[in-house]
Amino acid sequence: AEQLDTLLAEVADQRLVLLLTLHEPRSYEAGNNAVIRGAPQRWPQVRVVDWHGAATPHPEWFGDGEGIHLSDAGARAMADLIAARLPRP
Repeated sequence: AEQLDTLLAEVADQRLVLLLTLHEPRSYEAGNNAVIRGAPQRWPQVRVVDWHGAATPHPEWFGDGEGIHLSDAGARAMADLIAARLPRP
């Protein structure tokens, strides 16, 4: 949380900051996602985008067989998820 707070302090003047949860089958995934999900309590401009929840049922979004590196379809899905959270002009 301290490292994330240091990073968010650098963008504290921004109206909106999107943070994506991790989809990375490694030991630190759950802990880091908990820190990410807790960020809006400390930083009101932060919105969490649940990439983990969106990506978990879609192994085809990952081209490496490890569930980490995105395929073209995964990159499009991530971009669409982010775009859906951006404010409309």
